[in-house]
Amino acid sequence: MSKKFFYCATLSVLCLVIAVFVIVMHDRGKSVEHSGGMYKHDVVNAQSILNNDNSSEDNIIVLGVEPDECIHFYEDEDILISKHRRKLIKHMWESYQSGDSPLTIANTFAMVDFKTAKSFYHFATASAELLEYQVYLEKTYHGRELLRTIMDETTAISNGSLNFYNIESALESFWESEIPILKKDVKSYPYMLEYTISDIESYTGPFNWLTSQELSPLGYLIEDSLTFQRWDVANGIFNNFPELINSSNVFDSNIKELTLLSLGFSVTSKSKSSHAFIQLLGLITSGEPLVLELDDDTGASEVNSSLAALKRLDITFPVIDYREYDFPVSNDSFVFDNLLADEKSIKERCDDLHGWFESKDYNYLEIDADNNDLVVASILDSPELKYCEASQINAIVEGFKTDSIHVISKYRYALTKAKKLDDIPIHSIMGELETPASRTLVLLGLSTKLSGLSNIDDEDILNWIIQKGYKPDAEFMHFVITVMDDKSWISWAKELDWTQNAVKNAILSASQSGRINIYKYLTDNHQNQSWSEDEVDPLFFLIKNYQKYSYLMKDLEVSSVKLLKEVDLLGIPVRPHHKRALYQMQQLKPELYQRLITAYPRLTLTEVPEYFSVTCDQ
Repeated sequence: MSKKFFYCATLSVLCLVIAVFVIVMHDRGKSVEHSGGMYKHDVVNAQSILNNDNSSEDNIIVLGVEPDECIHFYEDEDILISKHRRKLIKHMWESYQSGDSPLTIANTFAMVDFKTAKSFYHFATASAELLEYQVYLEKTYHGRELLRTIMDETTAISNGSLNFYNIESALESFWESEIPILKKDVKSYPYMLEYTISDIESYTGPFNWLTSQELSPLGYLIEDSLTFQRWDVANGIFNNFPELINSSNVFDSNIKELTLLSLGFSVTSKSKSSHAFIQLLGLITSGEPLVLELDDDTGASEVNSSLAALKRLDITFPVIDYREYDFPVSNDSFVFDNLLADEKSIKERCDDLHGWFESKDYNYLEIDADNNDLVVASILDSPELKYCEASQINAIVEGFKTDSIHVISKYRYALTKAKKLDDIPIHSIMGELETPASRTLVLLGLSTKLSGLSNIDDEDILNWIIQKGYKPDAEFMHFVITVMDDKSWISWAKELDWTQNAVKNAILSASQSGRINIYKYLTDNHQNQSWSEDEVDPLFFLIKNYQKYSYLMKDLEVSSVKLLKEVDLLGIPVRPHHKRALYQMQQLKPELYQRLITAYPRLTLTEVPEYFSVTCDQ
């Protein structure tokens, strides 16, 4: 089963508006923290952070390493890790060829490399289940293609390369040929989910494939039902196919993990009052907890975000880190090429460097105003914290999900089948949306979807929406800058009434994302914007998100370099929050920092600032 999640699994209004706009808002909430440095981390509670007396000794001696040295070390370490992983995969394959079961192998090497051990288990299990019915697969084109893919990946894995994605892709095509209603343009209509389940239940192929964590097509339906808050449909799937959530071992957890990701994305406070949702929680949280890797890889980041979203609603989803699990046949003595003594020393110092910055990250919701710590006092008075408090990003996202999902799902079929603009039930859609934020985001999502999936001119779409009596609210236009092209965003901006607050938020968002054309439009048409010392400003966001590369696409240009030239003309003084951003760049991205201060000497740090960063995201 492909764990592709549902960000853009279908070309739909929901995919665009929910999966793109909400995720972008979520990411934008993180903009006041680090801008994607050499490390990833969990936010530390403010009360647990070590005292910082703001002395240069605290900032420098604690680090104890040259930043350039760390960058080169981590590049070398990535190569070494890749080499280690290939060696481990070949060793696991040899064990499999010698007769060890996938479960035994995964248990044995889970503590060496959990992610690779789990991926190997999925590959070996899926391959065995499919090859058992090779004769059945050979009957159809897509079945033969699936067999060919398995053979190709088997050759690759014997050489130390493990990538389950190709099998997932071939498997999806196979299922769409076996059960046509699963095709992307049909399977996502929520009102048809019940019929889809009926079609699946009448499937005449190998039945055990339907309940396999690796092969089952039911994961696609679970994604859709949870995305559209159809808790009843999800209950029906799990009640009819209990094997999907009652796995026999910790590696057979694809469906349960997918459920966690989906719930973290779609559940709202109102969901808790639904009897069907309460039933669903009982089903999916029973039994053994999920065993996952909860540290710094991409998948873990998604899991942690979902867990945090559920925690905010006082919902507990049982998950433990693999390091806390007692694997029955564990063997962590597999020998890799060890780091040399001097390399270990560098690694320790570089980890200390990154750990020091991690310890200075504060979640704005967790700061205790009664704490007498000097750093906390500085944060309470900082522009970064004031920005987080004013943005209300999480409240808007929560309101949008609560307000919009059922509306979009209700009219999704009509939107997809519309042949012309007047076929779109825009009055019905807008009439059911309760908040200005929801109406704005849905309108812009609808506008962008129609532009991307039809031959209708963008200007005609805009004029049609306006003629129907609807416009976005300028107060929320900054949320969509990163997902609209320059031309479309500016076309809408020209039609709106702007407040100073809306203009400033849009300028900040354009600065953060390097959108030079949008920034210039805003500053040309809304001149004389000023930025006081107790508010974040375009210069701050440019430093936090500065990139040396630019790119130009049709109707879209991103360039931190060009934008900084424009922002520098504002003459914003270098203030304490700028120095904090510069210090982070100096320590974690020294080459980029050197490039920046060569072009703009006035940004050169002459002292070590009192350092902290503030995270807006919950």
